[in-house]
Amino acid sequence: MVFKRSTRFRFWHRKPIETPDLDYLVSKLARSLNEGRKHDVLRYLDLRDWEQLDKCFENYGPDEVLERLRPLFKGWQEKYLALMQLFEQGGYKTRAVDEFRQADVQKPFLYLYHDVHAWDILAALSIADVNMRFGYISTFFLNWGFSPLDKCMKTPYSIFRHLPEKNVRIGMHAGPLSSWIRFRVFDGDDAAFIKWAEKKENIEREILKLRDGVFGRVFDKYTLSEALEGMEQQLQSNLLEMRKRFPNVNLINHHGDEVGRVVVRGNRTLPIELSDLLNASSSQFYNKERLEKLSLQESLANIWRKNKTIVRHPEKKNKNQYFSGLAEKIQGKSNVFLINHPDNFRAGVVQYDIDFVKHYTKSHRP
Repeated sequence: MVFKRSTRFRFWHRKPIETPDLDYLVSKLARSLNEGRKHDVLRYLDLRDWEQLDKCFENYGPDEVLERLRPLFKGWQEKYLALMQLFEQGGYKTRAVDEFRQADVQKPFLYLYHDVHAWDILAALSIADVNMRFGYISTFFLNWGFSPLDKCMKTPYSIFRHLPEKNVRIGMHAGPLSSWIRFRVFDGDDAAFIKWAEKKENIEREILKLRDGVFGRVFDKYTLSEALEGMEQQLQSNLLEMRKRFPNVNLINHHGDEVGRVVVRGNRTLPIELSDLLNASSSQFYNKERLEKLSLQESLANIWRKNKTIVRHPEKKNKNQYFSGLAEKIQGKSNVFLINHPDNFRAGVVQYDIDFVKHYTKSHRP
């Protein structure tokens, strides 16, 4: 069976895996990386392959499995290690994002986190391997239950439960509004959702119906209060399920997907107060009451708001601005939040993190 982003997935009962074949999996994983495209892993590996890999971690232990996978990880790991060593040479220590309240202002800390989507899992394991070998720690926000694809990828995401928390901290990557629309409005038909969400105007048109909290109905069916209740229920259901595998999940990070990028304060087509209510990167959605109800310590966006001394360097479109700003903070020994989408070592905006190593090394030679 082949995974496609726009497909609705159905699975059948399979016999349990008794003896996982690690050699076979290593060879298949090697083929999955040959073309170097972001979705290759999903195209080459079926659910049974992921179940076998999970069983390998369980039977042989993470050290042995990761050692066997290391040749496949070489390109990713060299780039990631170069980034980590740059901060290390600057006197930085790594800390998990959920340790932000314990930060020692006298010492610079790097709070590195990774948003792990279904196609990032293999690359994220390579990063976790570096953390384990070199004593780093970073936070992996798993896209658990976000979309129909992610619902099917519970076994691959669950592999991270075999890794030590002292190096690999787990959080949830979530977009409650988008998940609610995908599952409640489109009934899990992601092909239909993606077609609808391709046009920004479609999303704005529906959200604007909620300006009137009493009579306005999104998709002509749901009031604002019903939408908010549905978002919370979807999120709570995913958290309860995720905590069966990761009991200590207490931190959440907003997903900037098609819907998340539209329903934001910066979109002047939408009323700010409405965006704040529905956008899970806002402090209004993740307010104190809702955080307590969901047993969450905090949302990442709230951490940034409450800790002005922490410098956030996420994805930015201006590469020169990104380089100069980050270099300035390293020189000033400021605490830094840094995002890294694992599979984007090969492409995309977060490639900046890798290019930054060359830039910084060249411009700060003794």
